[in-house]
Amino acid sequence: MEKNLIKIEAEKDIVKIQYSPFQMAFNSFLSGLAWGVGSVLGATVIVTLIVFFVSKLDTAPIIGGYISNIIDSISSTPFK
Repeated sequence: MEKNLIKIEAEKDIVKIQYSPFQMAFNSFLSGLAWGVGSVLGATVIVTLIVFFVSKLDTAPIIGGYISNIIDSISSTPFK
């Protein structure tokens, strides 16, 4: 068997893939990197859209008042 040959056996057929282990690791690294960057960019777009649409609603003062009450209660509590 050759050095850089990966043998995959299916039911009837034998598929031979000729990749070096370094090339396979590099391709896996690049695909993982692309997946991670895509996930971060996608989440950024979704969060940006959610924040944009929530800021256009009239409920923002209600949320702001609620957060203000939480901050006041935390700052008035003495720490030991």
